[in-house]
Formats: sequence, C-alpha cells, structure tokens
Amino acid sequence: LATLGPADRVGLVSYPQTGIFIAPTTDRAVVERELGRVTGTAVRPTADGRPFVSIAESAAIREGDQFTLDRVRARECAGLPPTMVQACVDHIQMVARERVTEAQEQASQSLRGLGDVLDRLGALPGRKVMVLISGGLVTSLTRSGESSSTLLAQIASRAAGGVVWV
Repeated sequence: LATLGPADRVGLVSYPQTGIFIAPTTDRAVVERELGRVTGTAVRPTADGRPFVSIAESAAIREGDQFTLDRVRARECAGLPPTMVQACVDHIQMVARERVTEAQEQASQSLRGLGDVLDRLGALPGRKVMVLISGGLVTSLTRSGESSSTLLAQIASRAAGGVVWV
C-alpha cells in the first residue's frame, strides 16, 4: 500500500462469505486497518474422534487409490482391535467423501465470490490490478463438474476484460 501513488485507489473485499467491503479509495489507513481483520475459512482438525484425512488424501481415496487408503488406515486405525479396523476404514472413506464434497462447495463459493468482485471491478473505469490473497483453491472439480481453473480464467476475462494466468 505504501508504494501506491497518491491518486491510486485501493479497495478490499473478503469472500466467499460477506464481511469486509471497502470501495476503491485513496484512504490507505482504512484499508490497512480492515486488512488486519481478514480471516481465512480453513477447516482445522478436531479432537472429536473422527479420523484426520487431508484434502489430498481424501481426493485420492475417493478415486480408489488403495495405497493412500492403506497409509491413512495405518495412521488412523493404529492400535485398534482387528474387529474394529473395517469400521475405522469405512469411517475414513466416509470422511474422505465429505471432505471432497466440502472442498468442491468451497471452491464453487470462492469462484462465485471472485466473479462478483471482478464484475464490480469491470464496471470501474481505468486500469485495475487485483491482488488475491488466498490459502489456496482446490482446482480439481467444482460441484458442477467443471474445472475450477477454467472457470476462474473465464470469470476473470469476462468481468475485467483482462488475462489471468492460472
């Protein structure tokens, strides 16, 4: 922010959930203050007895990767009596399906939110630069089955008339 020219305007939008919206302004102090309030939406593992399965592991398990399932089983079902191992594996598979579904929904919400931001930017006159700060976006498939990377590029070029490298 400190390197922007005095006439340059800067805004701030947090998404996918609504929260912070600052229309483009030359008041850097308000943007800097609100930027400190932005928080992510990452899901943290809990101690509720559910096995921890990462999103990468979840996607692999859902696609039938037996090596990954065996690795997660060895980690998450260790110490269980043999009669409980199959129930543990079933639970891992259920958690994996849930994680993938949640990640797909979050990717769809994020893309819709980004599309809304870019639509607003597209309506403003002049050259625009958007800085996207993100912990990442699952770019496999959205719930509609379309590639997130392709959708992101389409949204960006349609709304802002620019080029986006994904």
